[in-house]
Amino acid sequence: MDINTILLIFFAIPLGVIIFSIALQKLVRNPFLVASIIFAIFLIVVLAFFDSIFLILVIAYTILSFVTALITKIIWRFFKENGNEEANFNKCNVNKIVDGDQEIISVSTNENNELLNSKSAIGTNQNCGWNRRY
Repeated sequence: MDINTILLIFFAIPLGVIIFSIALQKLVRNPFLVASIIFAIFLIVVLAFFDSIFLILVIAYTILSFVTALITKIIWRFFKENGNEEANFNKCNVNKIVDGDQEIISVSTNENNELLNSKSAIGTNQNCGWNRRY
């Protein structure tokens, strides 16, 4: 094996697996599904182009993908539970604005909270609740 192949196998492909696993975890939110997708892709590539000796690398890349997706899920949950505003982008504020004789109830996101806070707003942080069950 030459140096380019070694760098590809031990540096470039694992780095690509890590980045792709993070992106897939953000989309599908299931570490087992992320690892399954990575395994399926690499299995097809290895069986089509390489020897069966590279199946060991497929298993190693699958384990790396699962661990990366699991760490991403744990970090995302940690940020979400600790009130980080970037992680809580789904939260919104239900505000009751008293303007003279009128009471205005509005649902706002984090972008226009400054506008609502400039008036006499009484706000409570709640989840929007737009996902209704039937």
